[in-house]
Amino acid sequence: MSYSFAGLTSGGWVTYSITVVIIMIIYNAFLHPLSKVPGPFFARVSGLPSWYSAMSGDRHIWLWQLFQIYGPKVRITPNTVVFCDPVAYRDIYSNKANGPKGPFYEAWQKDEYDVNTFSTREKKVHACRRKMLNQSFTEQSLLASQPFMVKHVDRWIELLLLGTQDGEWSEPMNFADLSDTLVFDIMGDLCFGTSFNIKEPGENPFRVIPHSVVQYMQFFYPLKPQLTGYTYLRACIDETMRLSPSGPSELPRQVLKGGTIINGDFYPEGTIVGASGWATGHNEGVYGDAEVFRPERWIPDEGTGVTQEEVNILRANFHPFAKGPGYCPGKNIAILELSITIARMLHRLEVRKPPTGENSLGEGNPNGGWGKRNKNIFQIQDSYISVRNGPMVQFKKRRV
Repeated sequence: MSYSFAGLTSGGWVTYSITVVIIMIIYNAFLHPLSKVPGPFFARVSGLPSWYSAMSGDRHIWLWQLFQIYGPKVRITPNTVVFCDPVAYRDIYSNKANGPKGPFYEAWQKDEYDVNTFSTREKKVHACRRKMLNQSFTEQSLLASQPFMVKHVDRWIELLLLGTQDGEWSEPMNFADLSDTLVFDIMGDLCFGTSFNIKEPGENPFRVIPHSVVQYMQFFYPLKPQLTGYTYLRACIDETMRLSPSGPSELPRQVLKGGTIINGDFYPEGTIVGASGWATGHNEGVYGDAEVFRPERWIPDEGTGVTQEEVNILRANFHPFAKGPGYCPGKNIAILELSITIARMLHRLEVRKPPTGENSLGEGNPNGGWGKRNKNIFQIQDSYISVRNGPMVQFKKRRV
């Protein structure tokens, strides 16, 4: 007996389509291997809620909300489970984890043959490329990069005061834009041997690069030696990366044949798993006052009552540069750049929010949605990378 769809009328096609959708909903909600994992009904039967939150730029907030409602693991699409738990993070991203990068990363490939270290899903290919890449991030390379960083930071500081007199505050400036120009100029010098000079005044065609990178991501996402000893400075950097991570959503991994165990639960082959960067950093079960900027939490000190054991627990949940095979090789150079920039800027300049005007750019709004109301939490847009706007700041030459 053979079947054919050729004779179906328009009404028949409608009936057939509705039947298929109903069957898929019933299967995904009640018969799917992940049916017991908690999550909102529409997310368990369809990927539309996840897609919509990504398009809105608030996917990190949406995930955080779900963890508040359903607990440390949530099913956000029929085949995806996201976690907010230190043990789960280790199980998903460790070197021994049975899950390479998910299909999501294929979007970054030019074609199936032209892959890069970031986009490749093959562990052996990734390991080979990382081995070559790591040679550029040795201690010797870091020492060699310092003069380039200092040169650009010092020039950047000069430009922040351009047009001001001693004792006079600068015009309000968007710090996100200012920092973008500095970062791209430093990276140009280190990677290509020449600066893009984006931070310099005047017309520059390269100035569109930071914004172009952001638009691209949005489209595809629907030491100086003495500085390393600055304990409090490093604690401030860590606390900032906790509250405002560069990667706010999960880094998806696809479970291979044989399945995997995550925090004691089995997940079958083909399941997409990950841990949310934003929600992990705002986990009250780990950090307690998770919404408070408190760098002292990272420093063992009898005076504040913070023990080394407590700091170790925080560190086990803190992965701003990822973990395992996907660990960012540029971590040390990023920390060095941040340390040099912050130390030299605050040594030479006073910084403040403008007393009037756009002085709330980047803040949470009391009238905003759940998870976006705290004015002391810097708000970001989730486009796989964090897209920042603000804060507005003013600078004045420090009297020394």
